[in-house]
Amino acid sequence: MDAVAILSCREAAETCGGVDCLGFFHRRERSFSGRGDREMRLAAFATCNGCERDPASDEAFQKKLDKLSGAGVEEVHVAACVTGEKRACPRKEAILTALSARGLRVCLLEERA
Repeated sequence: MDAVAILSCREAAETCGGVDCLGFFHRRERSFSGRGDREMRLAAFATCNGCERDPASDEAFQKKLDKLSGAGVEEVHVAACVTGEKRACPRKEAILTALSARGLRVCLLEERA
């Protein structure tokens, strides 16, 4: 079973309950589709640490990535609030780079697999 995580925007989380992201996961839509019979387990639903903090040097964000890896997460689905489908994220590229640098597979939740 594949352990996956969803990463959303801290600012957007103030008004978003994650309903769309969780719905995509449960219905196996968008970046969660195209897996055939492979099972997935949602191991984490996390947020970034804010626009003012650089993910590469933010110790708290790095600790969050440690926890994801420790939970067996190999794949992070980055929500539309970070990727720009719903809003422009000034840290998008830095977030994607930080995830990839940790060996986590990055999937953009706005894209269909």
